[in-house]
Amino acid sequence: MSNTQQLAPLRSKEFVGSVAILVSMLCFYLEAAVVRWATTNPEVALGSAFLMFARFFLGFLVTALVFLFQRRLPQPKHTGTIIYRAVTNMLAVYCSYKAVELTTLAEGTILNMTSPVFIGIFTWILLKHQRDIMATLMTFVGFYGIFLVVAPQNMQFHWESLWGLMSGIISAISLMLLNTVRQENDTNTVLFVVFGVGMLIQAAVFYDQYYLPSPLELIYLVSGAISAIAGQYLLTMGFRYVTAVKGGILSSSRIVLSAFLGPYITSDPHLTLSGWLGALIILGTNIYFISRKTTPDESQNRKLQDKNSIEPV
Repeated sequence: MSNTQQLAPLRSKEFVGSVAILVSMLCFYLEAAVVRWATTNPEVALGSAFLMFARFFLGFLVTALVFLFQRRLPQPKHTGTIIYRAVTNMLAVYCSYKAVELTTLAEGTILNMTSPVFIGIFTWILLKHQRDIMATLMTFVGFYGIFLVVAPQNMQFHWESLWGLMSGIISAISLMLLNTVRQENDTNTVLFVVFGVGMLIQAAVFYDQYYLPSPLELIYLVSGAISAIAGQYLLTMGFRYVTAVKGGILSSSRIVLSAFLGPYITSDPHLTLSGWLGALIILGTNIYFISRKTTPDESQNRKLQDKNSIEPV
């Protein structure tokens, strides 16, 4: 059998994985669009907390059904770290939803996708051996891109943008925790705990914001939740067949998608020229941090982790 024939199945799987990741980006974008539609529609009274609860509730049911179908019980390891991961994931999702609700679909999504920049910052602070001039420079470049997105034209900062920035910061922390827990836990176990813990915390904190929804509100709740869970599993499937670097770069395509489609999907204002420049700068810095050269040990760890890579938000 020739090398070309041997590589054909691998290329086919890689293509399927790439398509799955791109479709997952559409699902996550649709989720954010539903949040924007629901929170700006005067005919409904849905808030970010209720929409988020629907997402976690459906996610918990789906992961529980997977365990039931597999006839096994979840056996999480590093339970404390997974719980920290669950709490930070819930906070990141809430901040992201509030950003989309209070700013625009494009700005909320773009700022949520800044987590690689903040991971670079935390890595620089915590891991001295990984400090280098280029990474430091790209961090400043990334911050300049963020500034162009949150303070376009008149250079006036809007406090609502803090929700988006916080979602990016907390997502970075959550991703770093995920890198630990997924080494000894399968994807469904991590998601089961994340959705379950997040759902319980939300029920305790936001219980007074839940009510029997109208038919239109139910459509928003279900469609947003389905989009999120579909995106989560498609992304997980996609990362089984592509490298972490390629998957991360494909995932970052949501930045351009949000910047381009936002005004047409939700009637938000078009991004200004400086906003577009900021979005492209953030995309570029994301690609840099995702593609950074690693040590042999780090490369091996990434190979082991590729099969279980999932999207935090």
